[in-house]
Formats: sequence, structure tokens, C-alpha cells
Amino acid sequence: MNFGAKCSRPCKRSYSSGDFPRGLPAGGCVVLSVGGIEISSVPVGRGCCEAEQARRGIMIIDEARREHHSAVTQLLQAIIRQSEPFAARDVVADALLRFLTRACLTRRSIDVIVEHCLDSGANDACALLRCIWDAYIQAAYIVFEPSESASRANSYRDYQHVERRQLAHRVLDHDTPVSRDLKSRSGHDQHQAAVEEEFERAKSRFMSAKGKLWNKWYSEGLPGIAGKLGIAAEHDMLVWHLHGSVHSSYLTSSGPLLSIEYVPAWADFITARIAHLSVSHNGFVLTESERDFLESLAFHKFV
Repeated sequence: MNFGAKCSRPCKRSYSSGDFPRGLPAGGCVVLSVGGIEISSVPVGRGCCEAEQARRGIMIIDEARREHHSAVTQLLQAIIRQSEPFAARDVVADALLRFLTRACLTRRSIDVIVEHCLDSGANDACALLRCIWDAYIQAAYIVFEPSESASRANSYRDYQHVERRQLAHRVLDHDTPVSRDLKSRSGHDQHQAAVEEEFERAKSRFMSAKGKLWNKWYSEGLPGIAGKLGIAAEHDMLVWHLHGSVHSSYLTSSGPLLSIEYVPAWADFITARIAHLSVSHNGFVLTESERDFLESLAFHKFV
């Protein structure tokens, strides 16, 4: 969490989260912000020793973080609830809801890591942040060109038949205890026939000109999609900071390239982008304060 604090009185001192142990300006106000979004302004009493000021500063940060995070969570949950009726009758709304739900669950996993295993789980938190970014890129690509949105959402949904068939062959084509057990189960042949039937129905949408199956539901890579969306710089900055954490590179063996202080806030920003896409597509109404809060998160830029 990238917290910054400054005294609103004329002391002209500024603080980051790492500065607080050196003390806070007595008698001033601490203004806390996340990614430039002010979330609280709390007075610090006069006459405190530096150790007490530091303790109070840390408590203020923790409380502000909890309050801000709770507000983000409540907003995202409300958007998910409002999106569900739209998803039941619209393939694009359904895809956006699935991306948003996944991002919210992943965001919760990041919270658990930050709360309970901050030191040992830093790379894992960064790897999960990459999952949220990938979900956002796909969601944004689906709605980027309205005339193509339904087709892309259908492709996202139908690619499950390719994945299911590929999974079956990757497992069943080997002679292992697992494959033998699966083949021996009642109804296996009928189930596998159904998998093949759905695959044959869907596969033409995911074939290259040379007859090779795509390895994703979209034909080009995420960098190309990010370029179309106008966020290539953000994509490169985020992905290449998180890449080593996902793939256990030597470079990140002693820790991630991105400070874990940033990860929960960035997870909020990216998840809010997916939520904003869902709100915009479905056209349901938020209160003015909800809309302003969502936009302050969703429109945050990383570069």
C-alpha cells in the first residue's frame, strides 16, 4: 500500500510509510492517501515523544487502510450484485461479471498474504496481481469495440470446450494411475464423447490459417491487445515487474521487483477498472458518491 502522509500545517515535512518510525509532527494533521486519493486527515497531539508519535502514526495508517479497503470492498460487492441480473441475459455482461468476480476473489487472496505472511508471500502477492491485470485486459478487449463485443464474449465462453478437450487429452493420452482410474469410471466414454462433440462444434473459431489451435480464446497476445487499448506502457511496466514472480525467475528469487506496499492498492485500482467496465456496459445507476469513488480508483494511471 503506497501511503503518503504530510502535515497540513506549515511544517512542510512529508512522509512515506517507511518514514513513520522517525516520528510525526506534533500538533499537526496527518493526511493519508492511497495512489494520490486522500482517505483521511487525522490530528496528531502535541507533547508526544517520538516513539509515541510513531506508534500513533502507524495506527493511523493501519486504520485508514482498513477503512479505505472496506469501502472498496463494499462498492465492488454492490456492483457484483447489480450485475447479476444483466449477466443472466447478456453474454457480454456475463463475461464482465466473471472477470470481476475472479478479480475480487484474487484481491481477497492478496489481502490474506499481506495480512498473514507479508515477508514470505511477497512474490505470491505479485503473481496474483498479474492475474488481476490479465483479467482486466481481457475484459477491456471484449468491450473495446462494441460491434465485436458479443462475438468476443462468446469466444471467451466457448473456448472452455477447447480447454476441456485439451485437458482430457493431456491426461488421458498418458498411461498413468490417474488416467487409468478416469477411464475405468462409469460413464467415462459418454462424457468424453460429449467433450469431443462440443470441441468439434467450437474449434473452427480458434484455428489459425495453418490449422493450429490458439492457446487462448483471443488470437493475438496480450501485448498486442494492450497496444490496441492504448495501454501498452502500463502493460509493459506492470507485466515486466510481475513476470519474474509468476515464473520463479532468478531475478526475483530474493524478492519481487515490485514493493509489496503497492500491491493491495494496485489490486484495488485494476479491479475497479473491471467494475467500471461492467457498470458502463450494463448502464445501471450508481449514487454520485459511489460513481466518484469508483472513478477515482478506475482512472488511476500507473505510468
